[in-house]
Amino acid sequence: MRRGSLAAVLLFACSAFAWAGPMRPIADSAASAALMAKPTGDQAATAAVIERIRSKLKDPNLRSKNDPADLAALEAFYGNSSAAPLWITDMGLSAKGQSALFEIENADDWGLDAAAFELPPAFDLPGGPNEEAATEIRLDLAILKYARFARGGRLKPRELSAVFDQAPPLQDPKKVLVEITVASSPNGYLQSLHPKHEQFVRLREALLRMRGGEDSDGVKAQGNQADIRQRIIMNMERWRWMPAELGPLYVWSNTPEFMLYVVKDGKAIFADKTQVGTATDPTPVFSAEMSTIVFNPEWTAPPSVLVKSLLPRLRKGNYSILDKYAFSSKLSGQPSEPH
Repeated sequence: MRRGSLAAVLLFACSAFAWAGPMRPIADSAASAALMAKPTGDQAATAAVIERIRSKLKDPNLRSKNDPADLAALEAFYGNSSAAPLWITDMGLSAKGQSALFEIENADDWGLDAAAFELPPAFDLPGGPNEEAATEIRLDLAILKYARFARGGRLKPRELSAVFDQAPPLQDPKKVLVEITVASSPNGYLQSLHPKHEQFVRLREALLRMRGGEDSDGVKAQGNQADIRQRIIMNMERWRWMPAELGPLYVWSNTPEFMLYVVKDGKAIFADKTQVGTATDPTPVFSAEMSTIVFNPEWTAPPSVLVKSLLPRLRKGNYSILDKYAFSSKLSGQPSEPH
């Protein structure tokens, strides 16, 4: 049976080959070569959308309203010869596109402002390559803006005050595009961009409780609810300016608490009271790597302290302030008694 079956199959194949007629070399026919090189319908549609995306990214109006680094990242991404739309299909946004869009719509839950993001309609059916390209770009720009804001890019700390000597740990938009492209859930990726510090997490929980109208701590908020909510959001924003990773060992000076902590593996191993500035001479806020520690350092009063605090009292003969704070005085580098 097996031989008979095999013979029958081979006979049928040979007959089919004979019916097809004599073969012609493909190289002899330019029409055949052109036919093989012609893209499929899907490839042609994709190419048309990519072509319009590239064209729209050059639009002066678009460029005037969006971050230059975001636009440069999109130009590089879609300028690739193998580029294809990330979020849009001829039937509208893909499931991943909708996942990213819905997460951005919930930006208020993270202390951001959902109204700050220009999103495309979630369920509209595009009318062709031009509308597909416009939808793709709008979602792209919203994603990159969200990624920047999640890392503290809404504001520039140093422009707010010279006290804030901080630079938010922003993600490179090119890296964001690559990572969200391969992410299994775009919404989960966007959530992962927010700070993971315990303090930020607790602030967000407090914000969600206020938004939900509940207070699990049983403490009634005093004052205007909107003001309290704004304070929470402001503090969340300041945590966005912190380094994404503080490391296993760090020193944390908590200015509002007048306390300094040495933290190792998430636990405070040392705590002490600390001096802070005033409204007119505020303590600077910064993050930096520490290379050395000086124990019991000699502290020289800065000119602002001398002029505003010490000299007026010393001129009145009030020398007790020196003993109170264990100050010593020097003249030309030599110990000297004030008189």
